[in-house]
Amino acid sequence: MREKSWDAYDDFAAAHPYNVYVRDSMKTKFDRVREKNTLEAYKRFSNEYSESPFVKIAADSIAAMTLKSNNIEDYEYFVTKYPKHEGGGDVWMKFYKMFIQKNGKESTKMFKYSYEDFPHKEMLEGDLGEYEKKSEEKAWRYAQAMKNFEDYHTFINEYPLTDHLQDAIEGIYQVTVQDSVLSQHEYFVDAFPDHTRTEEMWLRLYGMVNDQHGEKAILVFDQKYPDFPFMETLKEDKEAIIEKRKAAARAKQGK
Repeated sequence: MREKSWDAYDDFAAAHPYNVYVRDSMKTKFDRVREKNTLEAYKRFSNEYSESPFVKIAADSIAAMTLKSNNIEDYEYFVTKYPKHEGGGDVWMKFYKMFIQKNGKESTKMFKYSYEDFPHKEMLEGDLGEYEKKSEEKAWRYAQAMKNFEDYHTFINEYPLTDHLQDAIEGIYQVTVQDSVLSQHEYFVDAFPDHTRTEEMWLRLYGMVNDQHGEKAILVFDQKYPDFPFMETLKEDKEAIIEKRKAAARAKQGK
């Protein structure tokens, strides 16, 4: 220090925070912070002197003063900067409640994945499970009330493990039969290949393709729908179409 003058003090202090000269100097600075006794003063000290021997006391003070704040940003600052602080459990809990109050219960999942250090995980999982169950029941009641393909489809996609799955599939079956839309039939046989209604839906699809696109579509039906379960029927129909075309060609030549 004597050789390099006081210009080197900051580097020395950073490298040796517990040196008696550095510590005493830092204590003077920290005493000034304690005199101010404001949240911002403690935050500033903690940011500027993160290696100080007094930083733990500063963090404790920030935790205590944050709990007196009604500003959610103060809580987010603390849990972000000191996510595993031993005295931070209460700060985390109040932050969680403020976050849900501000963003709604639908933000519970967002909180879970945004703040993975949240210490009260069992409680969070319980809240998330309760919210998702209520959301599922609400979505199911809505799908039942609307009785259309889009809402049943949305429900099944959002809740694939729901207890209402079989009822939802039956609902989508009923509206698909009612609407007679080709794409809805294609969805059903693709989404539920092993369902008891699927063979019936395949036959309906086959008939619709024939009605809408004619014999040409039947001849290439197995290329577009390789999982069609009635290949023997398709084979017979294709042979009949080919024979019909041959007969027509012969008749034309005989004129």
